[in-house]
Amino acid sequence: MSEIELYEPLYRVSISIIECGYEEFARLIAERHANETLYSWNEAFMLESGTDGYQFHVCGDEQGGGEKFYVWVAEVDDYNIAHELHHLAHDILFTRGIVYCSQSEEAFAYLTGRLHEMFRPEYQKQREQKREPKAE
Repeated sequence: MSEIELYEPLYRVSISIIECGYEEFARLIAERHANETLYSWNEAFMLESGTDGYQFHVCGDEQGGGEKFYVWVAEVDDYNIAHELHHLAHDILFTRGIVYCSQSEEAFAYLTGRLHEMFRPEYQKQREQKREPKAE
């Protein structure tokens, strides 16, 4: 399992991007949030197997700030991460009351790009650390 933690200050969003198998991910979320409701698009949400990625959040003190957002992918590749970060940007802005339309699409594009910009160097650093031989 690998996990990358990000914080996006403009929208006050904590994000965990996790790469692992579904069963391991489901156990992790159950341990971290046993008595909390999971949400996607402000609707209660339940994890189900049969997919290779998810995006959802757990509320903090209130919706619209302080939530913990999760992106899970079974395997990081360009398609999966772009797909889930797109969903993530839309869910974040949805919880802030921003509806996708021609007047707001730049905010969605900006946030999607920003999420990629934040994720990519952290992922590269993590991959490089895994490749480095351990000193004995």
